[in-house]
Amino acid sequence: MRQLSETGGTSADSGFLSRLRRMRSGRGDGKSNPIWRLSVLLGIAGLLGYLSVLSLYEPGTGSFTSWTILLLASALLASVTFRIDRPGRESYYIDFDEFLLVVGLQYLAPAATIAALVGGYVVGAFLRRVQLYKTGFNTASRLVSLSGAFMVAGLLPLDWQSPGNFLLFAVVVAAFYTIINQVLISLGLSVVGGSTFIEELRSTIRGESTMIWPIMVSFGLLTVLASREYPFALLIAVVPLLLLIVMSHTNQARRDEHQRMQGLYGAARLMHGANSVQEVVRVLQQSVEATLGVPGTFLRNSPPYGDELGAWLPNRKQWIIVPYPSSRLSRRQDEAFLQAIASLVDASMDRTSLVGELERHSFRDPLTNAYNRRFLEQKLDDLLQDGETEGCLALIDIDYFKVINDTHGHAAGDDSLVRLVETVKSTFRSDDIVCRLGGDEFAVLLPTLSPERVIARMNDLQARLRQDATSKDGRHLHAFTISVGIAAFPRDGRSFERLSECADEALYQAKRGGRDQVVRFRGEKAPDRNLRR
Repeated sequence: MRQLSETGGTSADSGFLSRLRRMRSGRGDGKSNPIWRLSVLLGIAGLLGYLSVLSLYEPGTGSFTSWTILLLASALLASVTFRIDRPGRESYYIDFDEFLLVVGLQYLAPAATIAALVGGYVVGAFLRRVQLYKTGFNTASRLVSLSGAFMVAGLLPLDWQSPGNFLLFAVVVAAFYTIINQVLISLGLSVVGGSTFIEELRSTIRGESTMIWPIMVSFGLLTVLASREYPFALLIAVVPLLLLIVMSHTNQARRDEHQRMQGLYGAARLMHGANSVQEVVRVLQQSVEATLGVPGTFLRNSPPYGDELGAWLPNRKQWIIVPYPSSRLSRRQDEAFLQAIASLVDASMDRTSLVGELERHSFRDPLTNAYNRRFLEQKLDDLLQDGETEGCLALIDIDYFKVINDTHGHAAGDDSLVRLVETVKSTFRSDDIVCRLGGDEFAVLLPTLSPERVIARMNDLQARLRQDATSKDGRHLHAFTISVGIAAFPRDGRSFERLSECADEALYQAKRGGRDQVVRFRGEKAPDRNLRR
């Protein structure tokens, strides 16, 4: 079957299966996959066609030795990937089916030729450890293509055993084999790819690999003609095939190494810009999948098993686990690539964790662990930009805080600040944001809460703060009161500056009204801001 690749990855499969390889793993190997049903139908059709070939042709000539040689040659060529790369354009894969078909007919009957070619592919797929569903489809489609080609050629008034008609017969069989093969590839692509059969057929026919079959047929015919005159001419054909095999392995190793270097460079560049551990893990998964062609990379505490690759992350005390495809032949090099990726991941996670820790500290008040003004501005701007979220901004002042410091000492003052924050957090919801603006000034951002509910909660907060308390370490905490000003958004303002001004006006009204009060902003303008304290 023709082997096309749009990704440049390694595959020993047909064009259909090289595309199928890029699909998500959940669709590729399940028994519910439509490719299984298609393979079964093709298998039944292929067996019926093979029986028709047995009845249509005379047993003919051939020996078990010739059949064995053809089977081994087919297995050898099926176990090797022959890829043609073109800069800036799609790479594609070729095989030698037509060459083997023409040469095989010189020594074997049609039925024996089919058995050798199909059996050789199965052996080659086993040697490469190709996944079962891929082998099933390839085997069934080859059987259908070969049987169908011989059935069509059998309808022609040609004596295929006649030396004069053999060449024409071989060309006809090879041509119809290619046509049926392309149709089946397109059918398979349309079943699993979601596109139409016509679209896939056009894409398959337009591929340059379609033009390879005349070259292979010509190569086969020349080999047959030469062997008739010189029986040892077949040995001459073996030489370029062996050279192609060696070159294929060498080029594949170079391509894999280049792909690993590209993957490592891309991962390093992307991880350098990662801002979180989650983003680093996502880059890891994408890089490994793109480089090795294996989805499902994950982190685990246990080491890899026999069918997995693993790399240790010392700082995280975890393993990077990759389900390793059996079709890849460079396990040692892939392990080195994964370990290099692991080093990048470890360093990037350390960096992002440090950046995250510094960022968290930059948004926190060191004494009370409440958020600071910078964080409040960002969160409020995000809510206001949303345009749909309603809520309240409450400003809080501790009443006569200077008196607390002067009477009981600065340690008691600090305890009051910490107690206020802890009591606010226990009174309100976990997603409400408590911020210290400076000194004894605090703000609470309360999304989705109405002013009425905020006032009720603030009254509860005041009642709790009016009572003496005990700290977690057993120290006595003096009672104090607070004044609160509340502004609602977006009704009272659509910016941090405007809402802060409105809440500050309400807070001033609470202070001016005798303190220990909760006041909602209602649009009144303060007459004298100098009286606020």
